Amino acid sequence: MNTTNFKNDILHSFKSCSSPPIILCLGNSRFTCDIFAPLVGELLTKKYNIKTLVLGNLTNNVTAKNFIDFNNAVKINFPYKKIFVIDSSFSYLESFGKLKFLNCGIKPGQAIGFQSKSVGDFSLLANINILSVVNNKISSFTRAYIAENLAITSSKLIYDCFNSSF
Repeated sequence: MNTTNFKNDILHSFKSCSSPPIILCLGNSRFTCDIFAPLVGELLTKKYNIKTLVLGNLTNNVTAKNFIDFNNAVKINFPYKKIFVIDSSFSYLESFGKLKFLNCGIKPGQAIGFQSKSVGDFSLLANINILSVVNNKISSFTRAYIAENLAITSSKLIYDCFNSSF
C-alpha cells in the first residue's frame, strides 16, 4: 500500500495543531468488522508508547454507544486539543482494504444506523468491511488479516508523523 499521500495528509494535520492531538480509536474489539481502531490504539500505546492521550484499545473500547461520554470528558478536560479519530468503515469491493483520510470528523456508528454528532477534527478510516447486497439483504464480510495489516501500517504511519511534528 502506498502511504505517501496519507503521510502528507496526517503530517499537515498534525502540524496544524498547537499541541499533540488526542487520538480517539473508535471500535469494538469483540467484532472483527470493528477491530481496526482498537488494534491501532493498542499498537500506539503498547508498541510505540506514543506521547499523547490515546482513547480506545483492545481492552478499553470506545464505541458508538459510549463515545459521547469520552467526547464530553475530552471537551471538558482538554477544550483546546484537536481530536484525530481512527475508525473502520463499510465499503464496496473496489475500496476494500484501503485507507481514507478526512480533514473533518466523523459520525460514529452511522453505518449501522446509530444517530450521533460528528466527533473529531480529522480522521483516518480503514475500509475493512465489504458490503454485499444479495436478494435484497445487506451482508458484510471482513478479513481479520486485512484489519491487522492496516492497523500495523496505520499505527507506524501515525507514530512516524507524530514524531516528525511534536
